Amino acid sequence: MVYMTKKTDYSLETILSPEELNGLKPRERSRYVQNLILNILSKNQDLTLSEIMEKTGLSRVTVSRHLDSLVSSQQVLKKERGMGRIHIGFYKLAGSVAKKEEFRSKKDDSLFFNFFVLDNGDSNSICIQQKEEDEYRNSKVKGAITIPFDDIKSFITYLNTYSARVVDK
Repeated sequence: MVYMTKKTDYSLETILSPEELNGLKPRERSRYVQNLILNILSKNQDLTLSEIMEKTGLSRVTVSRHLDSLVSSQQVLKKERGMGRIHIGFYKLAGSVAKKEEFRSKKDDSLFFNFFVLDNGDSNSICIQQKEEDEYRNSKVKGAITIPFDDIKSFITYLNTYSARVVDK
């Protein structure tokens, strides 16, 4: 079994063999693979999918699926580089998180949103993660949006305009 020492520490105490990995329950396997990817990205910035596959020993489908999940939850950033029709995705850990706050839905206590500042070194953004808790109070990121500081005011203005048209009907 793999355990993280702290929530923000991606170091793994044990690397599992393919047989051990297949023996895990789906949720444990998913958590292990995501932590493994985060561990690799914490030591190496700007890796391609192929490089991550090589370092983990996992299939393209597995790594790709977990990277998509990590990107959608704003834990990993993806930048595409290339010209013409050929683009290569480069992955790196998202920046440090600061000023975290939580908003809970009034209708459904299991649904909540985390708001936080994401510092990526060269720019800051506000990130909003939609999370949901199961009956055991384990939370899972359902989706996220990141808005650069430079765009916040115009984004809020547009959101207010849009919601007035849609919600107030």
